[in-house]
Amino acid sequence: MTVLDLTPTFVMQGRVDRRVGLSDLVDFEEGDGTAMPFADASFDGVWTQHSTMNIADKDALYTEIHRVLTPGGRLAMHEVMLGNGEAVDYPMPWASDPRYSFLRPAEEMRNLISAHGFGNWPGSMSHRRCSPSSTAAREARRASGAVRHSNRRER
Repeated sequence: MTVLDLTPTFVMQGRVDRRVGLSDLVDFEEGDGTAMPFADASFDGVWTQHSTMNIADKDALYTEIHRVLTPGGRLAMHEVMLGNGEAVDYPMPWASDPRYSFLRPAEEMRNLISAHGFGNWPGSMSHRRCSPSSTAAREARRASGAVRHSNRRER
């Protein structure tokens, strides 16, 4: 398994963290998902998890994913998508403000990904919306100054 991350500290931590006993099975590489440092047809599968919302150039991302997959390879995703068109209430876990957040609606993402050679979606792209009570709680925390910001490097 190969992990690709833009953040050098995440890559370094992955390389030195031997607590889970998987260091012989996982390679950590620093790199940009829109210009991957891998040869064509290098992987049987690509999995993205909570990362594409920080990538502005989604065309380049899915072009690269398609390029590094073997013919018949699979793309699996667990990603945040823009819900019903309501404004995002920042800060969010992945971005302190809109400059670092590149969410798109699920249907737009489905069309974009299909246009890059991925089709026949066996599952569905569903979304879950924050409840009004969680939004109200976040607003109360923000008003009180108790909002915690992510320490992840803004991309």
